[in-house]
Amino acid sequence: MAAWVVLALWVFGDCCAVPPAASRTGTELETPPAVHIRIDQDGRLSAQDLRIVIEEIANIWGAAGVRVTSGRHADPVPAGRALISLRIVGEQWQRSGRTVLGWVTADVHEQQTPTIFISHLGVRALLARAQFEDRAFTLQPVILRDRLTAQAIGRVAAHELGHYFLESRHHQERGLMRANYMTTDLLAPSLKPFEIPATGRVPLRIEVARLAEAQTR
Repeated sequence: MAAWVVLALWVFGDCCAVPPAASRTGTELETPPAVHIRIDQDGRLSAQDLRIVIEEIANIWGAAGVRVTSGRHADPVPAGRALISLRIVGEQWQRSGRTVLGWVTADVHEQQTPTIFISHLGVRALLARAQFEDRAFTLQPVILRDRLTAQAIGRVAAHELGHYFLESRHHQERGLMRANYMTTDLLAPSLKPFEIPATGRVPLRIEVARLAEAQTR
């Protein structure tokens, strides 16, 4: 049986807006916006698995017109990109009796921070109860389990990025920002359950560009 997943936004304090940038009156931007994911904690994932994580984020957000690049903490950040810290951690949290797979925090001034956390242990624990291709996930070859775990982490991270740029705790009825997914959604090859609806793509592109501007000041 597939299990339901809760993708929660977990914050200290209330959400606050990203610092405002110059106003835009059009629906498109002169330069396609880009996000640079700085991997500050890798959850002991291999280099190959980290590539899978970033590829999942890039494929989901790329369909909405946002480019995604990545690097380690000490790597230079390409110009003109919004910088987001990705921290894949070992901690596992529960909320209302359900495992929280990812969250966004705020600082002591209740400013939402451009940092997303993903619980590697939480994702692994969830998938350990799942089925994949009519076989228990735990009975799959190790190399396949690692690849699928990285895939799931990337999809959860893409969801949490949406929380940050939408500046909201709320979820939508369909697409990437749904509150619940089946574990089959995290394991399946298709990214359709993680699509960003057409109506939300322009606002997301604008918010990415705003953060990039704010971080260069």
